[in-house]
Amino acid sequence: MNRQPWTYPVPVGQIRDGLDLTLEAEAGVRERIARHLGLEGLDALTAQASVKPTRDGWRLTGSLDAHVIYRCGVSLEPFPAEISEAFEVNLTETPPEPTDGDFDPEAPEPPDVIESGVIDVAAYVVEQLSLALDPWPRKPGVEFEAPEPEAEPSPFAVLAKLKSKDG
Repeated sequence: MNRQPWTYPVPVGQIRDGLDLTLEAEAGVRERIARHLGLEGLDALTAQASVKPTRDGWRLTGSLDAHVIYRCGVSLEPFPAEISEAFEVNLTETPPEPTDGDFDPEAPEPPDVIESGVIDVAAYVVEQLSLALDPWPRKPGVEFEAPEPEAEPSPFAVLAKLKSKDG
């Protein structure tokens, strides 16, 4: 069972000189994506994508534009936001060689491994949208006001209360 809310599979055999795509999510698909990403709504999602062969596999580049409905983390009110994001993903059919365990934050990200000879372009668009979302959305103009901390009574005040109860 495919758990992706939106799919557009492209067999790598169809990508000889490259492939340019324009994707637009329909209403039912947008509802599934919104649920999948924990959004209040997704009013629009379009993407331009290009898949080109490279020496080591394929490169998926593109951009997405989305009109999302967040729920404010402070007021809990829904509010709209626009997202525009460019992305690039390298892909290969051969898993990369394992490293020696040393993590190099400056090293390029290893390519994604293509499964069953298919690149699911729409799944990558949803993934890139999820990475572009604000993890703590706040409606414009809403400010968080921390409650005033209660003053802790001094130990002597607590003892005085105990003494007055004992008489």
